Amino acid sequence: RARKTDIRYVHVNGTVTGGKKIGGVVGHLKRSQLRQTCASANVNGEANVGALVGQAVKSELDNTCALGGSVSGRKFVAGLVGALMRDSILAHSYAATPITSQKKAKAGGLTAKVASTSLTNNSYWDADVSGQLTSASGEEKSTAEMFLQATYIDWRFSDIWSIDNGTDYPFLQTVEITFEGSQIQDGDGGSSVTTVMLIAAGVTVLVLFIAFAVLHWHKRRHPNVAGATARAMTTFNPVTAVWELTGWDLDSLPGQLPNPPSLFSLGGFYPQDVQE
Repeated sequence: RARKTDIRYVHVNGTVTGGKKIGGVVGHLKRSQLRQTCASANVNGEANVGALVGQAVKSELDNTCALGGSVSGRKFVAGLVGALMRDSILAHSYAATPITSQKKAKAGGLTAKVASTSLTNNSYWDADVSGQLTSASGEEKSTAEMFLQATYIDWRFSDIWSIDNGTDYPFLQTVEITFEGSQIQDGDGGSSVTTVMLIAAGVTVLVLFIAFAVLHWHKRRHPNVAGATARAMTTFNPVTAVWELTGWDLDSLPGQLPNPPSLFSLGGFYPQDVQE
């Protein structure tokens, strides 16, 4: 389930099985955006089942596709979105997925159920591949038509889609991801407000590892100075430990350590207290 989420640049394959609101990428999409994403999964559910999304509510799906794989269920089974509900928009998308539904009348090549307040624009399904001649929305096309760029009205083949005209379906272009500060910049020039927490976490772990290695070295080097060692570990400051490791030649330290800079006092550990 995705709520108030912006999902982009995803491709999913494999197998997805469940009950209601089952999709290859998202089961229940609510107040969210799903863009430049495709699925090639085998999806099996009970109701509101889609190769890409099971059910969308007040959401926008743009430049998406479902190609290959399969989708099956009892009712409201579709090649792309099982149920396109309240105030949702589906645009510039297609489905070319085999569909199996126990209730044929409640299946659709692109969508199986669409609310009156939802819209579908410039989106298509392959009737030859899906075996489905009807859909709650979208336009029916043959495989030959799906291979032609002219079929896809107002699609951005300059920067989002590519096609080997006459020989295959459209496919999404590769997107380059570049980092700018604490955000991720996408290939379109827009930025997602995704803070790079993994990098911060990795740096923190590295700092802590180095710091505890330094403290362990002190304990072994000066076994008779329990007080200073204990005080250093109690008031441990990782920045201090890293300075120590990178600022001193640990193999040539004399019995009397050099006077520390003010940075050392932050950790409450004064090396001049440590003697052989």
